[in-house]
Amino acid sequence: MRAARVHKPGPPDVIVVEDIDVPKPRAQEVLVRIYAAGVGPWDALVRTGKSSLPLPYPVTLGSEISGVVEKLGPNTDGFAVGAEVFGATNPLFINAYAEYAIATAKMIARRAANLSHLGAAGVQSDYFIVDVNKDQLTQLAQRHERQESTIPVGSILPLADAVAAHTNTEKSSSK
Repeated sequence: MRAARVHKPGPPDVIVVEDIDVPKPRAQEVLVRIYAAGVGPWDALVRTGKSSLPLPYPVTLGSEISGVVEKLGPNTDGFAVGAEVFGATNPLFINAYAEYAIATAKMIARRAANLSHLGAAGVQSDYFIVDVNKDQLTQLAQRHERQESTIPVGSILPLADAVAAHTNTEKSSSK
């Protein structure tokens, strides 16, 4: 699968799109095919190394997701393959800018039918830090339906490719 990653902290030109293995869910985790991912200030903190969390480089950027469950790890009650879900990926708030992501089951909820994937991914990760129930998550996402902080995951990877190509062109022309 393709993923937008950083191998070291730095400016936007450290983002690379690369092929990596599709992750396998462990206990209390769900493999989600990503339909949309939120873009926010947290991603810049991760990219620049200014996150207060210990991150294992290389890191796949992104946290807020919306998509479809592809595979379940053990002890993931309440979810089924094919279920449409949204939420944050994991306690480190990384790994969303990819075709697939592992989500901690307690950090996602079923997506309401009247909520688009873009709207669901637009719920900011701050809401997942507090203890809210799944109905509250859906209500928060519905309020953010028109938020423009999300783009389909299919757009993230070409965008990252374009940033990398532009950066490489600038480096070549400055030599």
